[in-house]
Amino acid sequence: MKIIAIACNDRFFTIGKTRRKIITSNGCNEPCKNRFYCPKRNWLMLEKCPFLNLNECNNFVKMCGKI
Repeated sequence: MKIIAIACNDRFFTIGKTRRKIITSNGCNEPCKNRFYCPKRNWLMLEKCPFLNLNECNNFVKMCGKI
């Protein structure tokens, strides 16, 4: 089993050695092989996040404690 590094910066989405331009404006819910990338958790998820961007996610965490 290999560990693959996943990163999303201002302009690029990187999985292992593969690098491409981000499709979404902020990197939230970035599609990748039938999964969606969550920058808050730094992980690929099966379903889209209900939040539109990272600011909404952070506000929810501040009000409720966790996702």
